[in-house]
Amino acid sequence: MKHINKSSEVPKPLKEQKVKKEFRKTVKNKRHDPKNDVAYRNVKSYLVTIYQGKCAYCESKVMHDQYGNIDHFCPKSIYYWLAYSWDNLVLCCNRCNSEKDRKFPVAAPRVAYNNENPENLHHKGLEYDRREKPQFINPERENPEDFFEWMKNGSMKPLNERMDITIKEIDLNRDELKDLRVSIFNRQKKRMLFKLYNELNEVKVDNDIVGKIVDKKLKEFKNEVPQAEEDHEQFSSWRKAIINHEEWFIEDLMNG
Repeated sequence: MKHINKSSEVPKPLKEQKVKKEFRKTVKNKRHDPKNDVAYRNVKSYLVTIYQGKCAYCESKVMHDQYGNIDHFCPKSIYYWLAYSWDNLVLCCNRCNSEKDRKFPVAAPRVAYNNENPENLHHKGLEYDRREKPQFINPERENPEDFFEWMKNGSMKPLNERMDITIKEIDLNRDELKDLRVSIFNRQKKRMLFKLYNELNEVKVDNDIVGKIVDKKLKEFKNEVPQAEEDHEQFSSWRKAIINHEEWFIEDLMNG
């Protein structure tokens, strides 16, 4: 989970008259009709680009075997008037969408619809956050990496209560995610250790030389992958953590 820079410019599909028409129906009925999801199909491509095809919560590539979901950060089952609000829409994988579902814990009274026009609801997020104090971390308005640290076993360790709630309620430490993260670490470790062993075989080994070679190879490894390339990868936050935790490699090296 990482911070996403999302443009404040509202996509054209959300400005169309048919969306405004569906908005009026939704407000009148105080519920969103799933049959009226044509606007989401048209706006999904914008979110795929912004999120680089990855889930807002677990960072898995939603385009590998599915087309992904549009998640309403504030659930449309509760906040029906935000069904077409641009800053309430995030790209999400099927599993995280299912886990999050209608959950949305807040620490203050919930806001209510105040007869706003649809064009005035696209940027209500920050105002609502101040009033409601949501307990989920929003990757578009906060940097999630400020609120957790990565563990070597691929799990996210929360650093505050809100991150703890986010991880538990969306199940961001589920076994399949941890297994995928660890498999990435193991591949990176194998690459790095292969290079390290090749160089060690060419020198007379003593502790000082080994230490210098290990330092050299770790620095080379850190500089190997450009930042831009890392960002578009699945689980990019985890990949960066791997590179920044030299001790994980050293532990495995020392343990054989």
